[in-house]
Amino acid sequence: MGHATLAIDYGLLSQLPAPQAEMESSVKEAPAVNPARPADPSTPTLAKPLSEDSSKLEELRALKEYAIKKDMENEGLKEELNALRRQLADQEAELNKVKKRKSKKEKSLSSP
Repeated sequence: MGHATLAIDYGLLSQLPAPQAEMESSVKEAPAVNPARPADPSTPTLAKPLSEDSSKLEELRALKEYAIKKDMENEGLKEELNALRRQLADQEAELNKVKKRKSKKEKSLSSP
C-alpha cells in the first residue's frame, strides 16, 4: 500500500484571509469604541480575540518549527542515503575488479 504525501506552504497559508463566518462573529463580539470617551482599562475589550489569535499564532509557530525539524531530518536522511549509495557503488566496483582478476587467472591457467 502506497503512502500519501502532504505538502503545506505555511507562508502561503499565513497569507490567506480569515473565513467570512469567523470575521463576522468577531465583529459582532467586539464592543463598539466611542472615540469621544476613552476605553475603560478594566473592561477587556479585545481580550478574547487577542487570546484566540495568540493561540493560533502559537500553534502556527509550533507547526512551522515541526516542519523545519522534519525538513532538517529529511536532509540528513538524504545525505545518509547518498553516502550509502556511494559505499555500495564502491563495493560493486571492488567486486568487479576481483571478478576480472579471477577471470584473467582462470584464462591464463586454462591456456596451454
